Amino acid sequence: MPTLFPLPPPFGRPNGAAVGGSGDFRTEVVAFRVWMGPGELLTQPDAGGLHNPPVLGQAGAVAADYQLHWLEQVGVYSPDAALGLLFALMAVAAFTLVLFDRSDRVYLWIGAIFLLQAIYYGMTAFDSWTQHLSATAGILLLDCLTFALILAGWVMVWWIWFGRQWPAWIPRAVAGLALCYMVSRAIGQ
Repeated sequence: MPTLFPLPPPFGRPNGAAVGGSGDFRTEVVAFRVWMGPGELLTQPDAGGLHNPPVLGQAGAVAADYQLHWLEQVGVYSPDAALGLLFALMAVAAFTLVLFDRSDRVYLWIGAIFLLQAIYYGMTAFDSWTQHLSATAGILLLDCLTFALILAGWVMVWWIWFGRQWPAWIPRAVAGLALCYMVSRAIGQ
């Protein structure tokens, strides 16, 4: 995520004005601290560290570069936001189908899955555009919880859609496998 840090003017010089003469140099130190979560190296190809070299310069030029990087970030994650909106609309459509056939539960399952997918894609865009979700919370919510529920939900849709009443242990097995998936992903992270 692009980040801008305005630096204070050099010590003793208003607005960064230079002072001539020999021996009148000061050294300014700019330090960057980066962090990478314990599971990111295995799950992300470009995890951790700085992904672009830091840009030092005049405030206007650095602000223009910062804005360019933000526009690139918005362009990359706009499809996720659009997919989130699309899945939210599809969830509304699936839930309204229940009004036409109240006996068929498949529409509730499909609507719930579309709603989970809307949350998944919306949170992906939200996490990429803001710093409100921490890396650990975002990974646990997106990968562990919503993705496992989406996979389990689709199995249940197929089971209900094709009228499979046997074997009756399928819903319990799906719930158990989804829980195992969530736990294993959380441990892996």
